[in-house]
Amino acid sequence: MELLSTGIPALDRALGGGLLEDSNLLIVYDTYSKGWAIAFEILRNRIRAGDFGLFHR
Repeated sequence: MELLSTGIPALDRALGGGLLEDSNLLIVYDTYSKGWAIAFEILRNRIRAGDFGLFHR
């Protein structure tokens, strides 16, 4: 399978190179964290690369 970059180099390294193609990513966060900002940034970068996605808060 192909690995897709999140557009966030540190996160790509932590994920072992990026997101697996045709996979789902669940980011769980609490009220005081910035998990939603990471999700938004990944989605924005993937849309720029021609993908689509859903952000649900």
